[in-house]
Amino acid sequence: MDIRPASDFAVDHIPDALSVPFFTFFHNRSLFQKLNKDSVYLLYDLERNSKNVRLMARRLVKDGFKQTFVLRGGYVEWLDKTYPVELGETP
Repeated sequence: MDIRPASDFAVDHIPDALSVPFFTFFHNRSLFQKLNKDSVYLLYDLERNSKNVRLMARRLVKDGFKQTFVLRGGYVEWLDKTYPVELGETP
């Protein structure tokens, strides 16, 4: 889950990521009732030490999403390591 603003996600993101902007998550919680709580979720924000990504991960775990993880270095580190990215929005 890419928690950056949708406009940032539209530029580029980790392949197969789901755009879930931080404020959308907390303002429209009903969207998450459709997600499988047994799936693995990896959350990331732009920065390495994002407070928002940690808050969102804690909320998901509290809501029963037990396999929730945070990409420690954030998207910045992903880019620094030249890992693959997708450009533009995915369908």
